[in-house]
Amino acid sequence: MKTLFFTLLTVGFISTQVWGKPTKETSVSGEKKFFDVTFNSCQKVLNQIKEMPFVQELLKGNLCEERFSYYILQDIPYLDKLAQQRATLAKLLEEAQLEEPANLLAKNAEGLKIFAKKKPEDVFQVYCKGTFKYQTGTIPCLEAYLQHQTDSLKKGPACGAAALNPCPVVYNWLANELGSLSPKGNKYQKWVDSYAKPEYDEKAAFWKEIYNTLADKVSIAERLLMKKVFQKSVKYEYDFFDQSYDKVDGTGSSKCISVGSKKTKEE
Repeated sequence: MKTLFFTLLTVGFISTQVWGKPTKETSVSGEKKFFDVTFNSCQKVLNQIKEMPFVQELLKGNLCEERFSYYILQDIPYLDKLAQQRATLAKLLEEAQLEEPANLLAKNAEGLKIFAKKKPEDVFQVYCKGTFKYQTGTIPCLEAYLQHQTDSLKKGPACGAAALNPCPVVYNWLANELGSLSPKGNKYQKWVDSYAKPEYDEKAAFWKEIYNTLADKVSIAERLLMKKVFQKSVKYEYDFFDQSYDKVDGTGSSKCISVGSKKTKEE
């Protein structure tokens, strides 16, 4: 999921030159960076995300407002907890002597904490030209995803960064892959645009560089653990979309009818 409002909240993530060296897809020797290896290992689930009803309907502009409202109501408590988790990761990066990214991440956590206090209906209006429709209930994966991230942070900065990484990078990838398919007049166009613009590309590059830098500092065994943690977070990103789509109660005569969607499978 990452996060729905990352573009509004990221303070200071304005350069692909994160701490002295520009982000590159390959190392000096031509070997692929570990982020690319990890991301490519998730292609099965990523392709499922592209095809799922929530994403396809949002891109076409016909996702019902109940579902988008419900999605936002799930994302706000996620963001509130995510602010704490990013602050924790910032401290871990500082302890690992990565002071510049640690400082940027700490500032981001503060902005995220403030934003998570906004009213859901106000956030809805930023991204949808429609009417917010309050929903009740919580998707099952919300607490599970947050617990996965919390547990990963306890294992150190490498695993912590791996758990938090998919939230921004998957959204950026998704917008760049599918954003051109959005029709003129799409009521969700601001949501689509926010993740594909150059500023967001740079923010995603920041997270990729953190991942690569930490991967270079750990053992092969911990690299493999980073990869597994990252893969699990990507699957939670799928679940977040999927359950936001399927678990809507609806309101009045505007009740949504779920048409179902495919579930991810363990690779």
